[in-house]
Amino acid sequence: MAKRKRKKISISPVLAVALGVLGVLLAGAFLLALPVSTTEKGWGDFMTSFFTSVSATCVTGLSIVDVAEYYTLFGQIVLLIVIQLGGLGFITFISFFMVLLKRSTSLSDRKLIQQSSGGMYFDSLRAMMSTIFAGTFIVEFVGAILLSGAFIPDMGWGKGIWNGIFTSISAFCNAGFALTGNSLVDYASNPLVIITVVLLVLIGGLGFFVWYDIKNYRLKVKRYSLHTKLVLVASAVLVFGGWILFGAFEWNNPETLGSMGTGSKILNALFLSVTPRTAGFNTVPYESLTNGGNVLNIIFMFIGGNSGSTAGGLKVTTVTVLILAAIGTAGRKEETVAFKKRIDGETIYEASAVLFLYIVAIIIGLLCIMAAEPDASFTAVLNEVVSAVCTVGLSANLTGSLCNFSLVILCVLMFFGRVGGYTMMMIFLADRKSVIVNHPSEGILIG
Repeated sequence: MAKRKRKKISISPVLAVALGVLGVLLAGAFLLALPVSTTEKGWGDFMTSFFTSVSATCVTGLSIVDVAEYYTLFGQIVLLIVIQLGGLGFITFISFFMVLLKRSTSLSDRKLIQQSSGGMYFDSLRAMMSTIFAGTFIVEFVGAILLSGAFIPDMGWGKGIWNGIFTSISAFCNAGFALTGNSLVDYASNPLVIITVVLLVLIGGLGFFVWYDIKNYRLKVKRYSLHTKLVLVASAVLVFGGWILFGAFEWNNPETLGSMGTGSKILNALFLSVTPRTAGFNTVPYESLTNGGNVLNIIFMFIGGNSGSTAGGLKVTTVTVLILAAIGTAGRKEETVAFKKRIDGETIYEASAVLFLYIVAIIIGLLCIMAAEPDASFTAVLNEVVSAVCTVGLSANLTGSLCNFSLVILCVLMFFGRVGGYTMMMIFLADRKSVIVNHPSEGILIG
């Protein structure tokens, strides 16, 4: 009898990305629970280890313990490796070793790598890996040197250098974890720390494809792709707009910026504008923000960073496309145009679907946690849910007091946010064949 050929198991690129993230967070949870990883006697608490690993893999920064006190040096190293894997993407590391070993890559491999790094087209795998890893190493290395210079006078050489390295990688990956105790509150008046962390967050949140464009075309802006142009313009508007608005809302608030000098107020208003877009560091207590500052903070967390970057959130390009489409529709224009280029209808439909998924995730998460935590403040829970699903890590001092059910809900939200709404959607739709059926149309009332 002829041997039957075994059916080859095919995993779509988007599913492989999700499984890669899941694999990293489970491995991280096991390693962080080891007796050698914690300052506790014996094995660490499972929920603590699992939650911390999910938060690190999803580069969120929410934590139910003080990681500097709870984890040993070994545990902190594990945490940092998980953050780096989560920030750049597990698949990106695999592809790096494929290039290093000069292995040939199939079309499906390339699709997988592109999905992990942003889904955009690159001339070659080697060029893409060179841009991502060289850029990451240089930026994190420079950031570590600058931050070490600020930490060494307070902590000594060994601890200062380690804190500089940890904070640099955490900031670049938009993770928000810090070993300095109360995040960066003690360094709110230190310009070197504030400016360095802001730059690391912004560079990490731009996206690998934007790096690639800037590297290739430098100041020849006209040659940039439409994606890069939209990212740079929208990011600038958000940073400077948020800088002004946060300054206006918090300038006289004695619990946040009010007690600082003028220079520190200006720097920390910038910090408030940048970190909600998925970085998770704080120099002021977020539970003390004014109502206006709190609303603005939630909006910025929801928008997030850019596609194909270390940041999370709905993504700047998604929001920009939806705004441009709304403006075009209001003006009765047949096409959505930006920089004299047409944005196709499929992109607008996908952006709308991603927005819908994030809203549904936030509503479900909010309802579940409010049911489990009836005494919790609605605003604090909303902050926690948006912070989790948009992988920000900012908290109104609520995370540590949540029950295990609420922590599991936050873990699910963080996983959803790190994999991304578009990727989650494609996991279920990638293999479906579209059937073209022309149904009769009929008008309905809108608005």
